[in-house]
Amino acid sequence: MFDDLEFLWPVLSIAIPVLLVFLLILLCWRKVPADKAIVITGIKKRVLSGRGGIMLPIFETSCVISLENISMTTDVTEAPSKQGIFVDVVGTAVVKVRNERESILKAVEQFCNGNAVSTKAVISGMVEQILEGKLRGIVSTMTVEEINSNRAEFERRTEEDIKKELDEMGLQLLSYSILKIATQGGYLENRARPQVAQSK
Repeated sequence: MFDDLEFLWPVLSIAIPVLLVFLLILLCWRKVPADKAIVITGIKKRVLSGRGGIMLPIFETSCVISLENISMTTDVTEAPSKQGIFVDVVGTAVVKVRNERESILKAVEQFCNGNAVSTKAVISGMVEQILEGKLRGIVSTMTVEEINSNRAEFERRTEEDIKKELDEMGLQLLSYSILKIATQGGYLENRARPQVAQSK
């Protein structure tokens, strides 16, 4: 019996530490999908996305942020055009956190609240407010006819005007499209009636 123990002891002395190290790694290992990013802070600041890494629970903390596309509808009402005619513009925008280390760090600093889903809602609300202000500014420099007939230019100017602010927050605007333009008092509709009648 003692001979058996003597034989097992060297094996156990190697196997037990290896097993403990393996369990410790399992407990500390964080696996991050490609559509998420984790910023780990404490001993050393680092970003994980689409890969795994070790986080020491007692000494370090982490924050998860989504890298998915965030779609939102922008509804600007009573924005005065260059002619002083009030315009309503409904559009749709798609933004996301830029998948670069510095951009992820900026986004986490400003938006992260520990939950990736609620973080998306925070980002959406913030971008909607910025977009509304930019859209009102652009509308004020264009006539109703220019906005209606050259929507591509309106969308391009919107993307250019908001790019810098989004960059500072670690975000990027993937697209902005106008869904609907309307004017108070039916200005656009009244202008279109003679053309519609003529085409008929």
